Amino acid sequence: MSARLLRRIQIWENSDYRNFVTMRLPKLPNMGNFSSMLNNSDDYDIIIKVGKYQNIKEFKAHSNILRARSQYFKYAILKESITKEDGMIILNKPNITPNTFKMILE
Repeated sequence: MSARLLRRIQIWENSDYRNFVTMRLPKLPNMGNFSSMLNNSDDYDIIIKVGKYQNIKEFKAHSNILRARSQYFKYAILKESITKEDGMIILNKPNITPNTFKMILE
């Protein structure tokens, strides 16, 4: 059985700068393996800081998985303009809320 991946992602903000996301993605057979890695902070090599002001959250992730599953991260992680601290890749995304990013990351 093959899974057909249909992606429809809409992100918008209201006047209070709250992000709203609508996503429609089928569940693929190996998604459980990736989800377990998301909750496992061992051996992560990237920290993504999202949000602004008092609503900032850090997400620890595996850059290889992000690059393999997302064209955006494939190029964003390879850019020379990213910050590296002690060998750790740091991406700052103040334009997206932690809740929105969590849904995208999952």
